[in-house]
Amino acid sequence: PPANPSRMANLKFFLENDAPAARRFHADLPALAAAKDRLVVAAGTSSKGLWIRGCAQALADALELPLAETPGGHAGYVAHPRGFAARLRQLLTP
Repeated sequence: PPANPSRMANLKFFLENDAPAARRFHADLPALAAAKDRLVVAAGTSSKGLWIRGCAQALADALELPLAETPGGHAGYVAHPRGFAARLRQLLTP
């Protein structure tokens, strides 16, 4: 979409606040490992080759869990809401 004052303000906020916070974050792997029987690590099917999928795969590997796939990419729940919801039900139903 074309740049407008609202988009530019959102981007500025993201770059000044959210992006640095995400880079400083370190997952508490021991705590996650202790709860791994209640976790699902997932990535979108269209995110193959992207760094975000690499992050999910690294977490799944560290926790010795399979990487589940969901429809779409980073925001698959927006682009494929029905398919994402159906897959989420599959993953979260015992």
